[in-house]
Amino acid sequence: VFTAHDLSNLTLLASQAAVSIENARLYETLQRLAVTDPLTRLFRRNYFEEQLEAELGRCRRYGRPLSLMMLDIDHFKSINDTYGHPGGDQVLQGLAGVLRRYGRKDDLIARYGGEEFVAYLVETDQEGAALAGERIRSAVEQQDFVLNDGRRLRVTISVGTASFPNDGPDAAALMQRADLALYAAKHGGRNQVCGYYDGLEMPRGGVPSDR
Repeated sequence: VFTAHDLSNLTLLASQAAVSIENARLYETLQRLAVTDPLTRLFRRNYFEEQLEAELGRCRRYGRPLSLMMLDIDHFKSINDTYGHPGGDQVLQGLAGVLRRYGRKDDLIARYGGEEFVAYLVETDQEGAALAGERIRSAVEQQDFVLNDGRRLRVTISVGTASFPNDGPDAAALMQRADLALYAAKHGGRNQVCGYYDGLEMPRGGVPSDR
């Protein structure tokens, strides 16, 4: 039989347990917010770079391939100029939704900055990266982006890929070479996927002014 004192102690313990659970949930929420871009709900750049280093360590240890994909919305400045920054933000959110739908469970996708996104693809070589990039490029091209005011627009993306270990031994090299491939896709007319290859250099004249 519980006494009044026992019941009081149980009530106190239950209250403390509830506070601990709530604190744990709050901590988890804060941790998630710290690594998540608030607009797109994709991961932030710094978290992506940390996880890429860790994943490359596993790839070296077990001799497994990994590919990096960088993609950028074509003519995004024109989208902002035409539809305003709120419209541009809605396009970014729509693109993030496409990336989530086409991303595999073990891949990691992040907003790298502005209209540029990045992903690493585990167990994926150059050929697999090209196929994945083309699936996403095609899906974006066919997507109707519906703005809050009901207007619809179509957008395209350019994609650059680089693969470990053939295209670079570490994260810095892979990022630099995927970026070069992205520039090549832009310079080649946009709305395409370009993989890094030996000898690829920054296009003469740089990247078109309205990327």
